[in-house]
Amino acid sequence: MNAYRLQSLSMALLVAAGITLTGCTNTQIADSDGMAAASMTEADMSSMTTLEIIDQVSKEINDSEENLAFYSPLHIENARKKLTEARKLTQLKEKTPETEKAAKSAAILAGKYYQAAVKNKTVVQNQLVKSLKQRDILLELNADEVRPRLYGNAMASMQKLIMEIEGGNLDKVVDKQPALQEQLAMVEAETMKTLYLDKARNKLKEAEDNGAEKFAYKTWEQASLAIARASNYTDRSYRDRAGVQTISEEAYVKAAAALNVTLEVQKISEEKAPVLEPTDGLV
Repeated sequence: MNAYRLQSLSMALLVAAGITLTGCTNTQIADSDGMAAASMTEADMSSMTTLEIIDQVSKEINDSEENLAFYSPLHIENARKKLTEARKLTQLKEKTPETEKAAKSAAILAGKYYQAAVKNKTVVQNQLVKSLKQRDILLELNADEVRPRLYGNAMASMQKLIMEIEGGNLDKVVDKQPALQEQLAMVEAETMKTLYLDKARNKLKEAEDNGAEKFAYKTWEQASLAIARASNYTDRSYRDRAGVQTISEEAYVKAAAALNVTLEVQKISEEKAPVLEPTDGLV
């Protein structure tokens, strides 16, 4: 299930990570020029036809693990582009030895990008061990559904680091990973609040809509403080699932009390309100 969710996010995350924005995110693949040069050389020696190479590489990509595009987005994107380029060159009405070699070398290069993508996934898994574990915990909490925007932003940040790995910029990954881990921790805390504390927040909002600050200030204040304490505790101890649930339930009890007192006091106030005599018919 996680692999499917990663696959569905891949293209959206590429856009969110700014893959088309030069200067913001790495868009280069390490040793891309070397792979291109090697492909040109191999095109002269390969006994396979261009179409055979295209079919083979296409099958490798289609049969690969669903989440490979998450771990190696630039590699997979470039592999697909080269396959498209190779197909177009084979469909030319007027072919030359140069265009035939270009088609075969493009197909071979697509295969090299795919092979490098598989290797890059292993590097990512080794470099982002803690961050990937945090990602898995978020998926267990259904953070992608509970807090989709926050989760999506965090995954876009992770994708940027992955793209730095694809470019061989491991020093940048080391420098930037702590910030990613803080972002993932924040998403986990906010997801826990949504799962457990929002019930109390909503109940207090209902009390406020009914005039809690006017009719039941003390119980309203107690509920507000309880929710603030629960929120702060979750920020500090979001991994303490039982503790977060308990303190959030306590906050809910106080919020419900604020609503009940508000409604009761409001009812008593209305009953004590003077009844004015009708004025109809008075001269």
